[in-house]
Amino acid sequence: MVNNQYIVEALMYHERLKPFKHRFFYKVFYFKFPIDQLIDLKSPLFSLGKFNLFSFHTKDYLDGSDRPLREKITEVLAAEGFHVNGNIILQTAPRMFGYGFNPVSFWYIYGAEEKLEAVLAEVNNTFGDHHYYLMQGFSEYKKITTSKIFHVSPFFDIKGQYEFSFFSKNVVINYFDKENQNYFFKSSLKQTKTHEFNTLNLLKIFLKFPLMTFLVTARIHWQALKLYLKKATFFTRPEPPEKILSKEVQQ
Repeated sequence: MVNNQYIVEALMYHERLKPFKHRFFYKVFYFKFPIDQLIDLKSPLFSLGKFNLFSFHTKDYLDGSDRPLREKITEVLAAEGFHVNGNIILQTAPRMFGYGFNPVSFWYIYGAEEKLEAVLAEVNNTFGDHHYYLMQGFSEYKKITTSKIFHVSPFFDIKGQYEFSFFSKNVVINYFDKENQNYFFKSSLKQTKTHEFNTLNLLKIFLKFPLMTFLVTARIHWQALKLYLKKATFFTRPEPPEKILSKEVQQ
């Protein structure tokens, strides 16, 4: 359970397995904090809703409004019959110099006894579309499978399943064909270092990752170019699913 605000360094790994191998890894950082403590994230280098070296904008999440995070996430979950009665931890990258793009942010929803009860994966693609995958009723190391219905990479079709696993410090997401047990893609986000949220650590993380939020988008397009040159099959962006949230289909 996270009891403070943290700056987290991690190693992001992606590996494509079909129809050819293609893999890469990058060192990244993100913030991980209880959403009710957002107002307590204070530093001359950090602002809420304003331009700064680091900034956080509530409109970047969920419905795009400036409403409080708890109000928005509670509304999303209540529509699915899930009632929040505990802490909620958000794992996401901030904006830097006013710019940010999160391919995925994770909302960890805890119960009254600080037991992890659900995780909401908020996924964004470079076309401006959004989708939420809600996973419930699981314990650490347990895999949850959900149908892939949201277009992320133009080099993968809308078919198959995602397999999510959440560990104390790591997140693993695999993409596979459940019927044939054929894995197309494997990815992980492994925590390597944790720092308390303060001005000195923000300065250190900036010096270590001075352009990370810009590099996220640049690296996405760079890897896409590599796949194109390798003649990977290109799939045109389909219309986003009518329902913005989907749940697990198997625990």
